[in-house]
Amino acid sequence: MSTLLSRHTRTNESPPRQPEGRQQRLRVREPDAFSGDRATYRTWRSQMERYLATFKHTPEDELISALMGNIRGPSIDEWVNAYADQHFDGETGEWEKTMSEIWEDLDTVYTDRVGEHAALQRMRELRQRPGQAAEYFVEFEKL
Repeated sequence: MSTLLSRHTRTNESPPRQPEGRQQRLRVREPDAFSGDRATYRTWRSQMERYLATFKHTPEDELISALMGNIRGPSIDEWVNAYADQHFDGETGEWEKTMSEIWEDLDTVYTDRVGEHAALQRMRELRQRPGQAAEYFVEFEKL
């Protein structure tokens, strides 16, 4: 069984090119679903924002539905259902809240306040030692 590339290599032909005007787009992998674990919320949010940003011409209501569809699990399903019952119009398919309002609501409920407090404390204790500026900035960015 020969591959397309090996067939072209054997005949000294170039592999087929992408048609003019059509660029192949990279697809960002959809993040794993958020399950309600506060310790993973910040990372999930960052991944989800980057993922949704790849759909520039998609209506906001569709992006919100994709966001809410990526929140699932035994400990969070009830919250998602109650939130959708309160803010989603099933007849029109429209959300009564904007994406930024939904992020604010999620932040209020799922931000790890204890983890944030611990990171702030570590930032206060972080000191730059002579000749170690690069290490200081790397550690600072982690926090």
